[in-house]
Amino acid sequence: MNAILRKGTLYHWYAWGYRTHERAVDAAHNMIADGDFGWSEDPQIETYKNKDGERRYGVVLRAA
Repeated sequence: MNAILRKGTLYHWYAWGYRTHERAVDAAHNMIADGDFGWSEDPQIETYKNKDGERRYGVVLRAA
C-alpha cells in the first residue's frame, strides 16, 4: 500500500483488509491496548478498494 499525504502530513499503512469501519476501529483500539502504537501516532481509519473493487478499511499512522 502507498503512503497517504493528507493536509501536508504523511501517513503510512499499518493494517488493512477490514470489511467494516467498525472492525477497523476495534482493531486499532486493540493494537493501542497491546502497545503496538499509541495515540501520539495519530491513528486514522482509511477506506480503499481492493483489487476486486470491494470497499475495505485500514489503519494508517502518521509518519515520523
